Amino acid sequence: MKGVKTVVFAMVMVFLSGGLKAQTWQYLNTQPQDSTTVFVLEGSEGDILSISTSSNVGIDESIDIRIHDPSNGNELSSVIYSIDSLHTTLHWAFYNEVLDEYLLLGGGVKIIEPGNVRSYFLSIRLDKNLEIIEENLRFLTSETAYIWDVHANETSNSGYIVVANLGNFPNFGYHSNVFIELDNMGHISRINSTEPVENVGVNSTWTVVEDLNGRGYYSIGLGSYFIDSDFNIQKNEIEQFISGGRSENRSLLRRFSDSSYIYASDKILSTNTEMEIAILDTSFNIVKYWAYIAEFTQVSTGRPLDWVDQDYIYLVEGNVGGLNFPNDNYNLGINQLNSNLELNWRKVFSSSSDSMSYVSFGVTATSDLGAIAFGQVKHLEDNGGWSNANEFIIKFDENGTTPTRELPSGIASLITIFPNPTTDFMTISNDQSRDLEFKIYDVAGRLISTQQMSAVDANITIGTHSLTAGSYILHTISDDRQIDSYQFIKQ
Repeated sequence: MKGVKTVVFAMVMVFLSGGLKAQTWQYLNTQPQDSTTVFVLEGSEGDILSISTSSNVGIDESIDIRIHDPSNGNELSSVIYSIDSLHTTLHWAFYNEVLDEYLLLGGGVKIIEPGNVRSYFLSIRLDKNLEIIEENLRFLTSETAYIWDVHANETSNSGYIVVANLGNFPNFGYHSNVFIELDNMGHISRINSTEPVENVGVNSTWTVVEDLNGRGYYSIGLGSYFIDSDFNIQKNEIEQFISGGRSENRSLLRRFSDSSYIYASDKILSTNTEMEIAILDTSFNIVKYWAYIAEFTQVSTGRPLDWVDQDYIYLVEGNVGGLNFPNDNYNLGINQLNSNLELNWRKVFSSSSDSMSYVSFGVTATSDLGAIAFGQVKHLEDNGGWSNANEFIIKFDENGTTPTRELPSGIASLITIFPNPTTDFMTISNDQSRDLEFKIYDVAGRLISTQQMSAVDANITIGTHSLTAGSYILHTISDDRQIDSYQFIKQ
């Protein structure tokens, strides 16, 4: 099977407004389609690589791989990638700085006849100009199972460890996890899989990471495993180390340093969601911890957190799918935490309609200490289906500044503050006409001032002349619930 590609050079309109830093921009693809931006990566010379792929297995066959200008988001080039007779999906990507090339990981599904499919693991090496260096396919199972997700992490020997989730469709009765060890060229060195489990749904294992003690690999999710140095799979219950045996809905475990992991999970409750992040030592003891109750919010199914400098940890979360809470408006939350897992700021994009959903989303940190949020918004139709998928990539700086124009269709920021940095005053615009309360705190957590804003007020001005020079946090409160957090600087 041979990969087919078409190279397209194009420029897209980027929405910038006066006064915005060069490091805030967005790329939007608002044409009705059934695709989504599933991964964004900072790569060669700071360029931004994005992958867009079909969200419905068995419908579309091509993948858009794009390179964006890191200063403004303009699309510099793109490749349309496909494999004959396979419905391909790419889920994860790495940039190899030594080789100056990209490694893309995903899966392919061959539909023999309705209800009869075969799944393959796929790795693709691309140079910095998106030319194919090598592609590899590995047949995974003779069972009728779709490959739903691929999650991966780098290893200490410059290779990669991968978990692929398999499940049948449409009843999700069959499930298995395939663990794959890759060298730095993306070649398979070892592979093993769990025994099929019936009636557990798909995506029961979300992530796999190298054991910091060098004994093998840990994989956690609704099902958890330890893969020893001989690549034998053992059942493990390490997902219980945080909350005494509770079952997480979505979990992520990554190497944070040579002596620590970082862990994120959520649990759907009856009226809201409990979210938590922890830094763990090599024995999975909690070193630092942060948690909060978020109304109708979930950790991303893709890459929910990332960092470049450990002082800036980014977490993205939002409403997924609209199946659990169909009558609520949909939000995308971006959080910046420091190395002590204390919240620096939180920014929320909120939909204006209860028929919208963030189907997938994620975040990637960038070398300028900012980050990029990415994903897809869909609209829920009266017949229960989804339509009009809008891809989005939003670049923001380390202070949470984002473009103030043209967010994804139907979505708007709750407030806009300017100027930032400020000297004598700061103006706040009420972008969604809500009754709001604002509280300003200094970096030590002391409350400095409180101000109310009525839904009929388009703007209010807050005096900042009496503040000493430094950083402050503006908390936004609506209906007695904190919904947003912004950092601003007094000069």
